[in-house]
Amino acid sequence: MFGAATERTGFRTALADSRELLLLGRFNEALSMLSSFAERADPSATEAISIDRGKARVLMTQGYPLDVHLAYIDIVGCGKTLEYESVLARAEEAIKDLTVAEFDEGQIEMRGHLDKIAIVKQTLTCKEHSDCLPDIRKRLDALMPHLRALGRFYDIWALSAPYLSSKTKQDAVSWLEDLLSEPDLTPSLYGSFSLELAKRRAEIDSQQALIECLCKADAAFAESGHAFGRLEVQRLRLQHSYEEASDPLQALVRIIEENVMIDYPIGALQSAISPLTLAFKRGKYGLYINLQECFHNICKETGLKTEGLLLELQLLAALNAGTGHHATVLQLGRNLYSECKSLQYWTMAYLAGRVWSLALTMRGSNEQGVKISEELYEMCHTQNLKARSEAAYQLAVARQSLIRQNSQDRIVDCQHLVDFLLPIAESDIEQGEISLACEKLILIAGLQFETARHSKDDFETIDLAGRSTIDKVKVLTGQCPVHERLMYEGNCDELLITQLLFKGKTRCDNTLELTALDICTRLIAAYDRQDMQFHRALKYQFRGLLHQQIYQKSSNLQRQVDQLVAAEANIGQALDLLQAAGSWQMALEVSHSHARLHVEAWDLVKIPVEGVMNSLRHFELIADRQRRELSILGSLDALLHKQTYSATKHLQDLYRWAIAINSLSGMSKELLVWSQKRKARSLSEMLGLGIIVPSVVREALKDDPAMPQLLEELERLRFAFEEAAVNEKAYIFQRVEDCERKARENEVYNNFASLRDGGVTDISDLRLLSEPDASGNERAVVFVDWITRDNILFLVTANASAPETTCEMCQLSITVSAVKEWTTEHFSTPDQRRECLERDSLRNRSKPMRVLDPLISPLLRMSREGDLLLLSPTTILSTLPLHALCIDPTTGAPLIKRNPVVYVHSLPIAKVCAARANSAAGKFGKPLFFAVFDQGREADLIYEQSERLASKTAGQSFTHRAASKETYMAKVSEASLIHHHLHCVFSADNVLQQSITFHAAVPDDKVPSLAASMPSATAPGSEDALSSVQQALDRLDVEEYLLTGTGPFTSSLTVEELFKINLRRSPLVVLIACDSASQAFQTEGDEPLGLITGYLCAGAASVIGALWPIPSHAGREFSDAFYDQLLPSPGDNMEVMVNLAVALQAAVLTIRGESSTSSTYHWGAFCLYGAWLYQPPRVDATNAA
Repeated sequence: MFGAATERTGFRTALADSRELLLLGRFNEALSMLSSFAERADPSATEAISIDRGKARVLMTQGYPLDVHLAYIDIVGCGKTLEYESVLARAEEAIKDLTVAEFDEGQIEMRGHLDKIAIVKQTLTCKEHSDCLPDIRKRLDALMPHLRALGRFYDIWALSAPYLSSKTKQDAVSWLEDLLSEPDLTPSLYGSFSLELAKRRAEIDSQQALIECLCKADAAFAESGHAFGRLEVQRLRLQHSYEEASDPLQALVRIIEENVMIDYPIGALQSAISPLTLAFKRGKYGLYINLQECFHNICKETGLKTEGLLLELQLLAALNAGTGHHATVLQLGRNLYSECKSLQYWTMAYLAGRVWSLALTMRGSNEQGVKISEELYEMCHTQNLKARSEAAYQLAVARQSLIRQNSQDRIVDCQHLVDFLLPIAESDIEQGEISLACEKLILIAGLQFETARHSKDDFETIDLAGRSTIDKVKVLTGQCPVHERLMYEGNCDELLITQLLFKGKTRCDNTLELTALDICTRLIAAYDRQDMQFHRALKYQFRGLLHQQIYQKSSNLQRQVDQLVAAEANIGQALDLLQAAGSWQMALEVSHSHARLHVEAWDLVKIPVEGVMNSLRHFELIADRQRRELSILGSLDALLHKQTYSATKHLQDLYRWAIAINSLSGMSKELLVWSQKRKARSLSEMLGLGIIVPSVVREALKDDPAMPQLLEELERLRFAFEEAAVNEKAYIFQRVEDCERKARENEVYNNFASLRDGGVTDISDLRLLSEPDASGNERAVVFVDWITRDNILFLVTANASAPETTCEMCQLSITVSAVKEWTTEHFSTPDQRRECLERDSLRNRSKPMRVLDPLISPLLRMSREGDLLLLSPTTILSTLPLHALCIDPTTGAPLIKRNPVVYVHSLPIAKVCAARANSAAGKFGKPLFFAVFDQGREADLIYEQSERLASKTAGQSFTHRAASKETYMAKVSEASLIHHHLHCVFSADNVLQQSITFHAAVPDDKVPSLAASMPSATAPGSEDALSSVQQALDRLDVEEYLLTGTGPFTSSLTVEELFKINLRRSPLVVLIACDSASQAFQTEGDEPLGLITGYLCAGAASVIGALWPIPSHAGREFSDAFYDQLLPSPGDNMEVMVNLAVALQAAVLTIRGESSTSSTYHWGAFCLYGAWLYQPPRVDATNAA
């Protein structure tokens, strides 16, 4: 008996000691003590459960729920494995009717656990009428005095978190102060309660009391030897600036490191907010993301799922606050929104969706932004969330952006939004939600002012309504905290300033502008006192705009100059503040205004062009910073978002201004560079991402001892990026950027990286295109660029071997509007185009195509016969066969007869494709030939050609049913040549669905046939027989197949799917397919999208396609002629690089010389895109004939 009693005493002592160690933060010691007792004492089943529960308690407090979660469920379920919700329900049922006296320590702990869960669930769902806090407060108000009377202070600590959450801030402070008067509190508990009091004091601005609480907590933690309590005291002192530190941010980061070192993950997370906030304010976004990565990894390793979601939500909101991390926000927002919805964390789903919607709206994707906002609004109503009012505001903001983008009746649409918001704002006021009401009323006032500005008859009435709304806001702000009041009043004043600007335009004097300047000056001073630098920057921007308007109204030259100088100074100040704060989205807006001022100054007094161009370059740097970050989205998403981003007004203005200034100044070299920058804003960088560091570059880097390790790390990170989960890509991307920054310190690597990134820095970049190929051959390469300025078309050329001295420009005699009118009349439908091309005659000046000859006629002077021409057409010329126009009216020769031609989307893409082709030289893959065509003699000829070419090149041929999409996807990644002769389906309205058609992979016994579809009993020639044939044709959809290449036997590979393919050997892709080179321009700008783009992004170095539907026999004859030129004869040097442009030129001229294919319609469609050098596959001598 005595021995058993001793064991039970030892058991109770072990539990008590483990709890004390837990309070001291000495988690591993507590776990070791419990494990040691369990091994030594052979505890009973009840004691074993208590010991396991003790271990679970330690692990949960330490921050390792992943290790304890299932075990804890098993423990609470009395040894039975139950679902988590079932365990909670059973635990609630077990303790709900117990009296205070019956509560033991385990049940007390369970009570606290259940209450914490209830509070977290309420926070995550935030539904109306779901407040659990009154019940918790009522229950614990009755329990706490009894526990205190019994001296059960550990139990009080176990319940304190939910209990304090249920109280008001002041009541919580009072309760803690009274509790701390207890003389029997252990030092560890005294320190813990004092620390909690300090945090509560901080919330009610009691600074002196806060300092005293921290001192008492620190002394108690020092006395008890607490493992992490003093770290938390130090963190709070730093956070509230009560402790001196040369760099508070680094000191806070060190606290996180120490928490990690002592194996206290939850402590590291609790320390996260302060350094994250400070890093964000300082604009240290690299450190910010690195910290977030650290916290993300902690949550992932420990199982702190909710904490991880909350951190990612904070990251999302922070990155969207103007930092320029577009891709991270778009991708993380979308995925957080989906994940929180699936978990039914409705509040978090709303917050994530709200930021995602705002990000979409800010990036110009207004329709999608409205769609998400509507989902959020519906979700708030369906789930009865408290955020319904906020969701209504978010929906109105999204709809306002859409109205500004494409509203047909702006006045009516704005009024509908006012009618939608006004009753909700009134309801907010009735419920005491003043901040929410102010936000909506400010938006309403903005809508009213916008309506007034677009109203012809009721300006004064609507303007007065807007002013009345602002007056109402200013009355309500008296109930807001100082910071909020200043922000809302500043927003109201911004609206008034905008109205003053608008009204001032129609007045001769500057009274209204001067009034607005006074408002700005007052607000700047007020914001400076409150350290509201972002808002201060915006008022400087307004001051700049006001000075700019005064300049525009003035007729006195000196006054104009003075106002421009004042405007530039204010906008420059705004730009400096925003860049210092890391607010890159707003910095882009202000940089646009800054550049516009320099453009106007150049136009007014002809300030030096270089000063203007420097301003535009700085504008471009800020824009490119955000554009590059979109690469994180992955291939197709990145391209589409970049194209949308590049189509925004600010980006269009940038290149329009640069092109105008350089063309008007006669600066041909700069004009070509800026034109190519404009054409390369999205696609070139996507191609660049596919380049690995070639061996020649690696060899040149060997002298730098740091580079091999950096290159290895970069390749590892890029591979990790491709495989990473969505919520981890932002962190890996940041590490890639950091590693890249170090690597770029090496000049050789920096030059290579500039090529890979697809940038255009100088016209000397053209020299990369004039370098000899692998065989040492060199041909003069002339880059040809078409550029538009308003209605004017320019042609600019430069010889790649000496671009600085050979670049020249000329204004074409044909205008933009003339080309558009011609295209509408002759090329807007397939029938029009075919008729125009079939009847074309290069010697007959009356033919429609001769109207377009001036587009290329200057090349007769600006290039030599035989030069290789790289043609970079602008959007309106993209559908035209420029190579088929007449270059010399005296001989009637087309351009392609005089010169081999390559089409390039832009100079960066030409560089990337050339680099791919040279890197692929000598790395032979198997040539692949795919052919799918309608039944009949032509199909037999195509299939025979495919087999013959495959045999000649030791390749593989897949024809008819063997040419399936599944086979294609499995084979192409390692091919060096991919030839297609099949159907292509093109629609400019949905270019992502442009596709090439393969045979469906259908088992033999499942393929229907015409014979099988025919009824057996039909007399030849009878009506029944004809009817049966027609029915069979209907069932087989043969007509559909003949017309479109689609039907029951086909399977399509779309442009969208091409972005998921990796063509590792940078192949030549030949597309003998109708419209295979047809491309569409999704947005404003010169970057196309279609099969050509898809194959280049997939890794191809060169692509040959057709600009329009071509007769099959013409495609077959072109193929024969082309491969005769491409493939070496037996005995030829197999290592020589072949010029694809020359081979295509010869093939086109060959079929042009045949009577059956002599019309432009037959030979003029074939075009080469990308690289022009190619090492052909080795010819099988036995099959060469």
